[in-house]
Amino acid sequence: MQFSYFIRVGILTAALTAASLSSAHADPSPTPTPVSTMAEYKSALEKYRLDLKQFKINAQTYRDKVRQINAQFNGAMGKLGSKQPVGPVKSQSQRLDEVKAKKSAGLDAAMARDEAIRALGTPPTLPTPPAKPSKLKETKLNR
Repeated sequence: MQFSYFIRVGILTAALTAASLSSAHADPSPTPTPVSTMAEYKSALEKYRLDLKQFKINAQTYRDKVRQINAQFNGAMGKLGSKQPVGPVKSQSQRLDEVKAKKSAGLDAAMARDEAIRALGTPPTLPTPPAKPSKLKETKLNR
């Protein structure tokens, strides 16, 4: 009885493992479309170079904007931490209220930063280079 139980558990485990394995997965980068002639390749390469220059400009602009947003956030967080207690000694409940207020202000600043970065949109994506024409196709086309 025990032996058949272990066999059933083993078969069930193997079946679940096999079912959970996925052979299909998304390609992380798009594949370039093949071109048929060298002239098409050269024009596609020139377009790629222009797109790459534009990508570098857009990526730098995006990074600068994110850097500026983060600097504003760091400034706001620095102001929160630099406030020194002034006045008479405070009770425990007053101290807890101040800590809660600082945490709340920090969360608000973080949410504002995240929203500002989201408002920038998605970062620019790197263009894909054109695929080189295969030599086999090129020799057949030239004949």
